[in-house]
Amino acid sequence: MKFINPQTVVAQMGLSAGQTVADFGSGSGFFAIAAAKMVGNSGVVYAVDVQQAKLTATFSAASQQGYKNIQIVQADLDQPIKGIADASCDAVIMASVLHEIKSRDMLLKNAHRILKTGEQRSGKILEV
Repeated sequence: MKFINPQTVVAQMGLSAGQTVADFGSGSGFFAIAAAKMVGNSGVVYAVDVQQAKLTATFSAASQQGYKNIQIVQADLDQPIKGIADASCDAVIMASVLHEIKSRDMLLKNAHRILKTGEQRSGKILEV
């Protein structure tokens, strides 16, 4: 069985240096670390998960690989997310989270709220 290569999947989003990405349900950072590599030190990746242990693992793995651009946000995706400003993200990653979410409406509202608006909006949402 072939496993998903996070770098290949995230590359399809067309991210570039300096962009800001949120990884909803980041788990152990599978996609967050790949995004951190693509946006570089001038970019930011918000790793969002409800489990503090997963966020700690993500931060640790990112640090070990030399990425200092990952910020962890502990949040329940069924609730409004605090800690990420409105219209601040170029993209949102939602990998393997839909089956975990009770309120898909809230999940999408959170994504819509943090995505950039107007001419700044790239509107990229990756659902794997």
